[in-house]
Amino acid sequence: MFKQFLTNSLYRFTPPIKIVPENNNGELKAHKENQPIYKSLFNRALFIDENYNIDIDYLRLAKKQKKLTFNTVYLNPKFRQSKTLLTPFVEIKRYDNFADPTVCPHEPVCCDFDYNALLNKILNVYENVLRTTLDPKKKYLCICSAGSDSRILCGLLARLRDEEGMSLDNIIFHCWGSPEKDSFLKMMKRLRFSNVSVFDDTVPDCYDVGRSDTPINFYPYSGQMKFWGKFNPKEYILISQGEAAVFDFSWKNFLHMCTYFSQRGEQVHYLATLFEDVFFPTLTKDVVNIMSSVPDSLKGIDDPRIDRDKLRTDLCEILGLVDIPMQKSYINWNISEKRKKQMIDLYNKSQFKKDYKFNINFDNACSTPHTFDSRVWAFAVTMYEKVFKP
Repeated sequence: MFKQFLTNSLYRFTPPIKIVPENNNGELKAHKENQPIYKSLFNRALFIDENYNIDIDYLRLAKKQKKLTFNTVYLNPKFRQSKTLLTPFVEIKRYDNFADPTVCPHEPVCCDFDYNALLNKILNVYENVLRTTLDPKKKYLCICSAGSDSRILCGLLARLRDEEGMSLDNIIFHCWGSPEKDSFLKMMKRLRFSNVSVFDDTVPDCYDVGRSDTPINFYPYSGQMKFWGKFNPKEYILISQGEAAVFDFSWKNFLHMCTYFSQRGEQVHYLATLFEDVFFPTLTKDVVNIMSSVPDSLKGIDDPRIDRDKLRTDLCEILGLVDIPMQKSYINWNISEKRKKQMIDLYNKSQFKKDYKFNINFDNACSTPHTFDSRVWAFAVTMYEKVFKP
């Protein structure tokens, strides 16, 4: 079964005629021989060129082009990509593979709406995804915080252990950093989890960001962070609740907010190259389907109990995890002066700097990944350089 590529007015070239697999997220080519979970995830990052070649890898597609033109609008700090399909190279656009609802069809929750029934339906669907995906013969590294998403994931795993006897001995619950350590450990104690680890973010360059070896597509270079610490990613299947925006955003925004969601989608693809496989429960078809059925009016409602939205807070309450205090979430980047100097040198010697003479604020670019200057640095050093000076 195939579907014709949908015409979008934001494409500047002629209406496309290429046909693509009906369900792109189910047809992804795995990075390794056997990555069944990764291949089944809801894909949020695809790119298309003027010859209608589609790829999940922006750098790979860029290298195939006979001509590439940098879109200088990206050098305007006020530019917001928002819901456009633009990319830093004019000849490549984002492929809006979610424009057709058949890619991920909506499923009615029930005929007679009942909020409590909806909450339990969501938990049951999520729980079944965990039940049917996890393999007792595999090793898993479950990346956690103390936020609502991690509470839902861990609470359901504990419920499967207590009610169905599922062994969790093959899962390590790993907190990504110290800011949420105390609440994370309280949650682990509450759930009686013993395979627990906390990332050490006290050492310089602990997350090893600001490197030139990992391509970043005009995004924060936080996508490079090695949050797994002492664990060898090749030996584990990654479990993460880090793509849980489907709980909070309206269905339309979840599908079409190109900047944020393509960025996170590209990070999923990147992590799949490092781990044995990657498992994001909230990007599975069943969870995305049930959340697409939730009325938008129920999403994004502020709730002071744990300073999250009401929907996820209520799910945490059902799982008995709403009373654990929420700590402020931030990242101790600890970027060393040595690394900063390396980053400055890489940019000043880059082809991008030679071509566009663009000066960036290195105090902003080299202290935190989440600034305009850091995005310019990341694209210039990790993407543009590899395209024009391979």
